[in-house]
Amino acid sequence: MNINITIFNPLLEYGGLEIATTKLGKELQDRTFNVDVVAFPNSRVEKLAETLDLKVKHIKMKQPYFNFHAAYNLSKIFNQSGTDISIVGKSSLLSTAILAKMLSRKKPIIVFHQQMQSGLNKKDLVHNWIFKNLDGAVVLNNRMKEDILKTTIIHSTKVRVIPYGIDIQKFKPIPEKKIELRKNFNLPTEDFLIGCIGRIDRQKGQDVLLNAFMELENKENIKLVFAGDSNDEEYFRELNNTITENKIEDKVIFLPFTDKVPELMNCFDIFVAPSHCETFGLVIIEGMACSLAVIGTDCGGVPEIIDSGKNGYIFEPKNSNDLSDLINMLYQNRDLLDKIGKKARYTVEQKFDRDIEINNIIKYYLELLSNKKT
Repeated sequence: MNINITIFNPLLEYGGLEIATTKLGKELQDRTFNVDVVAFPNSRVEKLAETLDLKVKHIKMKQPYFNFHAAYNLSKIFNQSGTDISIVGKSSLLSTAILAKMLSRKKPIIVFHQQMQSGLNKKDLVHNWIFKNLDGAVVLNNRMKEDILKTTIIHSTKVRVIPYGIDIQKFKPIPEKKIELRKNFNLPTEDFLIGCIGRIDRQKGQDVLLNAFMELENKENIKLVFAGDSNDEEYFRELNNTITENKIEDKVIFLPFTDKVPELMNCFDIFVAPSHCETFGLVIIEGMACSLAVIGTDCGGVPEIIDSGKNGYIFEPKNSNDLSDLINMLYQNRDLLDKIGKKARYTVEQKFDRDIEINNIIKYYLELLSNKKT
């Protein structure tokens, strides 16, 4: 398949969005696409791309919106690489990418991979120009599609819902190694463990889970495990003060950030994602893939993943009472816990396998290229 793709990622920012678009490039390259990554020189994006054996082209870019100099340089990359499709993961870069398309001979398709829901009204003259000239957009769930159609002038036929997928061979249940893995993380081997993975941040709702934990009917053999680094020291102190005041220091465990998420997931008996708002909830499907009963909040894209009562449970954001009741129910009914976990794994296999995601993305790209030719 001789299709050339350029990933436009030339800023110094480095987070989940930048990582996801670069890793997508690796997945496409493994499926015989020719992939270039446009990165800021000596940036973390460049280093990641090189680690993944992706070709890197350089553009220095400090002003993303309508950067004519960068657009001119990008148009030359389009021409040299014979770019058929350019992937843009940041909305602020769309105007420059579209300008580059107009300046180039190749006129590649510009596809926006939206990973965050904004909710901002973008029907001014500038954004109307951008979304009129955008060729396609990939969003993670139906709520994001409704949002982009409501806040921009993009036509509905240009928007495709393609949820994240994960490597289900990497994220899988390994109950036979549960005790060994718990020892590796210095976790209790016999207790019932409630897990929560994510940065320690007010929006992630660790305080809600902590309050729910304190409301449990019987905490004798239950421990609560938080895994993730803190970027809000005041909030972290508040959590620790609550733990100290309620004399549950021996019941709550904090672990630092780890990239061994599949292994850590297999240490837990229940996984809770108590975020006040979650655009998608990748960590939720990671837990489900490990056959965990997952409890998430009724917000963002979570209800499109969890069918409450069938493959997991959802509760209203910030409602620690309801969360406590759900944990109590699952703790007291191990047959239900096991049944929900097996159904969760089946759901991920059917809907959220990484191969399914990539195949759907490729199918969408081919449709866009076919429409361009006609």
